[in-house]
Amino acid sequence: MTVEIDVHARIDRFVDDEQPGWAECSLLDVDGTRHVFVEKAPVVSVDHLRPDSPYPQPGTIRCMLEEEWTDPCGRRVARIDTGLPWSIESIAGQSRFVVLAEQIVPWQARIP
Repeated sequence: MTVEIDVHARIDRFVDDEQPGWAECSLLDVDGTRHVFVEKAPVVSVDHLRPDSPYPQPGTIRCMLEEEWTDPCGRRVARIDTGLPWSIESIAGQSRFVVLAEQIVPWQARIP
């Protein structure tokens, strides 16, 4: 099963004015590890982000849902790949993460 989705992320700050603008955002995996991304602002938010926008604020990262299951603690979890469909990787070069299933949303829900 591979389904295109968005995963909730936190936009932490605006990092570069170069068109179209770049933002630093992060997501927490199921173990509570924070993964940092630097991505084009319009890719992670439908809002027009600027250096003086309030931060942090909510955002999303487009990704593929690979698998969902219930872990031994009884939590619904999901394996996602941010490398697909838009080649988004964390600053550490990672693109596959296990997150809580409640962090994922259908990609259609993001369209303004």
